[in-house]
Amino acid sequence: RNYTGVDFSKAGNKKKVLITGFDPFLLNSIDHIYKESFNILQSNPSGCVALNLNNNDRLEAYIQTMIVPVRYTDFDSSKNREEGSGKGIIEKYLTTFISKVDIIITISQSGPGDYNIDKFATARRGGFNDNLDFIREKGELALNTPNEWIATTLPKEMTNAPFVNYNWDFNRVSNIQKKEPLENQILKQGSGGDYLSNEIFYRVAKLRKDIKPNLPTGHFHISKIQLVGQDLNKSEISKLLKIVNDGIKEGVKGI
Repeated sequence: RNYTGVDFSKAGNKKKVLITGFDPFLLNSIDHIYKESFNILQSNPSGCVALNLNNNDRLEAYIQTMIVPVRYTDFDSSKNREEGSGKGIIEKYLTTFISKVDIIITISQSGPGDYNIDKFATARRGGFNDNLDFIREKGELALNTPNEWIATTLPKEMTNAPFVNYNWDFNRVSNIQKKEPLENQILKQGSGGDYLSNEIFYRVAKLRKDIKPNLPTGHFHISKIQLVGQDLNKSEISKLLKIVNDGIKEGVKGI
């Protein structure tokens, strides 16, 4: 997972970019309501990105990556199957980098063809089953926090890359007017939903808000590239990496 292996000592004068990806998920979905999505061959494109870009210095930056699990117990340090909140691996391993890097981009899987910079993260959880089949209380706060939602600070230049767009929606309502939620409005869902992709976005944003408010941080949802029964395809990975790399390269221009 590279939690303790992140090393920017060779970055030189290049911008320091920290990226996180996720494990595959829904591998235990046979008994879930989403069982039609079950694919034991399922990877996670964000994990592919993290593995591909670690130690990369070809995007006008020096990149280090880590891969995080789809497990509530890692995120909130609670071993309870049905409840828990508090600090976990994100705070433990990323706090030190808030003041040392130039940008943090958390990445996860979205729907086919989607490449979205999520605009808002909510502190609330949906509680859907994780990879241990643990759940969390729907609507609970992931952290003890006064900030119901936090907006991304990722550079708008990322959306200059082909196929990359902002996702302004929240509470699963179309937000074509691009309005921010009201201050301290309780969001049931952020732009990227209410699962752990939203949560990692929020947790990193909260660290940034508390330690280095101007640091660019946020979440990049990228396309699912496997259908049910399909293994990873090299050509699809190459297409995905080209789009993601372009987004990161454009984003680095904005910092």
